[in-house]
Amino acid sequence: MALNCKQGDLAVVVRSSEGVNLGKIVRCIKQHPTYRTLTDFCGDFYEGHIWLIDPPLPGAGGFITDAAPDAWLRPIRDNDGTDEMLRIAGLPRDHKQPTAA
Repeated sequence: MALNCKQGDLAVVVRSSEGVNLGKIVRCIKQHPTYRTLTDFCGDFYEGHIWLIDPPLPGAGGFITDAAPDAWLRPIRDNDGTDEMLRIAGLPRDHKQPTAA
């Protein structure tokens, strides 16, 4: 299974148990030692790749965590290639591809 993020990436939180962390920026420090399992703030069990993140984020019930599932993060990277969403959805019909200067 391919990971969204790599070690050292800045990432935006795109999913959150309580929604309080949506849009926050974190750094993926390294894979969490438990690697495949995490109980989230609501007591729900999550299985998948987990990152140790910085800064720690708040959750429900006043808990603070330094871990986030990879599936809840979208990396922020410089990219000289095709935009991911344009690759998935395609260009609008009347859109002209910019030319390199």
